[in-house]
Parts: sequence; structure tokens; C-alpha cells
Amino acid sequence: MSEQVGTGGIERLKRHQTRAAVAGAAGLVALVAGGVGDPEQFFQSYLPAFIFVFGIALGSLALLMLQHMTGGAWGMMIRRIVEAGSRTLPLVAVLFLPMLFGLPHLYIWAVPEVVAADPILQDKAPYLNVGFFAARAAFFFAIWLAFAYFLLVSLTIVYTADHYVVDVIGGMAFALAAHAAMRWLVRRREARQAVTSP
Repeated sequence: MSEQVGTGGIERLKRHQTRAAVAGAAGLVALVAGGVGDPEQFFQSYLPAFIFVFGIALGSLALLMLQHMTGGAWGMMIRRIVEAGSRTLPLVAVLFLPMLFGLPHLYIWAVPEVVAADPILQDKAPYLNVGFFAARAAFFFAIWLAFAYFLLVSLTIVYTADHYVVDVIGGMAFALAAHAAMRWLVRRREARQAVTSP
């Protein structure tokens, strides 16, 4: 009897997986059509949607790091969930790549003609440029992916007194990288205000 229930559950799961795959394929087609039809609106919509998905993965990683650092039974209920959420970081890194192609649609500092006509943007050019933006993003994703990997494979970490040294250093690096990533939205808002203000 239990085998029949188990088999039926697996069949239902496979049906749901097929439906989800079809819905995902339809969404991908709509995504590409939107990007080709109106790239400006596409990238302006893609950025907050990406930040939403990215926030789930990064928040899961933060909770996983916190649970590893503090220990205790409180995290056992959510540990598998946050591990699964942090395992989506490689996919989130792939989902970041379209933004690199849409930077001129998102940030005024990525449009060479605008930068050439604006002395303030020229002063900020060493920091606000496409190459350095991509390098920062690659660096941040490397940090997050490394911490996710080390936490998920449960490697032995250095233990000193009452604190896990790697987790403490990791927490600081994580906080810096997460703050820098949030600048993606802040810079966008500042750019829009600069364009719309008289």
C-alpha cells in the first residue's frame, strides 16, 4: 500500500515538474520577446525582478552563515530550506549576465555620449564605468559562491575560543558585498532623479 502511495506521489511530482518546465519555457520566450521588442522597458523591469530573486538567494546564504556561526537547535528547522535557497546562487549569477548588456538602459554613466557631456560623470568615471562594474560584480559573486560552497560541503573551519574565525570574517565580507550590491538599485534611482530633476 505504501509503495502505491509513494509511486503515485512521484508521478504527481513528475507532472508538476513538466508543467513547471512548460511554464518556464513560455516565460523565457516572453522574456526574450520583451527584450527584443522594448529593451529600455525590459531592462528597467529586469533589474528589480533580478534584485528580488537575488535577495532570496543571498538572504538564504546570510541565514545559513548565521546558523553556522551561532549553532544551536534553532536553525535546524530552516537549515535545509536556506541551504536550498543558497544553492540557487550559481543560477542567480547567470541571471545577472543580461544586465551587463543592458547597462546603458539602466545607468546614465554607461552611456558614453552622456558621460562626455557631463563633467560630474567624468569625475566619477574611474568608479562608474562598465568594466569596473562588471569586475565588482564578478568579485562579489565569487565571494558569495565561495561561502555557499564551503558552507554546503561543511568543510572543517578554524575554531578559536568561542568563535568561528572563518564565519566572522565571512560575515564581514558578506555584509560589505551585500551593501555594494544594493548600490545597483541606489545608483539607478540616483540616475533617474538626475535625469528628471530640472
